[in-house]
Amino acid sequence: MSVSGVLLTHNVTLDAGAGPSLARVLFWVLLFVGLGVLGLGVLAALTVRLWRQVRQLGREVAAASDRLATASDDLARATPNR
Repeated sequence: MSVSGVLLTHNVTLDAGAGPSLARVLFWVLLFVGLGVLGLGVLAALTVRLWRQVRQLGREVAAASDRLATASDDLARATPNR
């Protein structure tokens, strides 16, 4: 086959030793799948930790809101009516 005057030849062999072995390919595939699962596990753990902290912050904000409402009521009762 020639393209633009250049002769291109392809020597294709189907030897078993020509490419990577099946065990090596399988190792890399399983390694990447394992790393992906490990990464998802880390992300899930961090998500649960963040969710717990947000829930705690929500409770603290609600408690602070209740304390502010109580203080506001106390201040309204303490001031003389005009």
